[in-house]
Amino acid sequence: MLVFQRYYKGGTPSSVQLLGEGILVAVMGSLFAGWLFPKEAGLIAVFLAAISSTDSIERLLGWNRAMIQSKTVTPARANGRIALRLMALFIGATIGFSIFAMALPLQEVESLYSHQLREVANQDFTPTTTFSHLT
Repeated sequence: MLVFQRYYKGGTPSSVQLLGEGILVAVMGSLFAGWLFPKEAGLIAVFLAAISSTDSIERLLGWNRAMIQSKTVTPARANGRIALRLMALFIGATIGFSIFAMALPLQEVESLYSHQLREVANQDFTPTTTFSHLT
């Protein structure tokens, strides 16, 4: 996120910074989506969170490319490092969306995300397979 650029050491965000950024962009994206587009809040929130994270992802990709081209680490190690940092960003976004959903009353969450959940609204997610033959 552009707000955090000055805190990125060497221009590359750390895992902890990406975790915080993921939480922030998810909560902010959800707030703005719920305010501006209440019927499509779920889709717009994810879009806004993704757009907000593009700068950090570009920085990570540049950092990964520089590590591989300079041969300071093996490509496998460089790819492992970027995968961990991207995972921190996605975990942060998941936490942020969860915080947003838990902070609001259930009726409000239902109204914001009912359009996206309409396909599975009357589904029963209990397993249909019984394991009686195992006992």
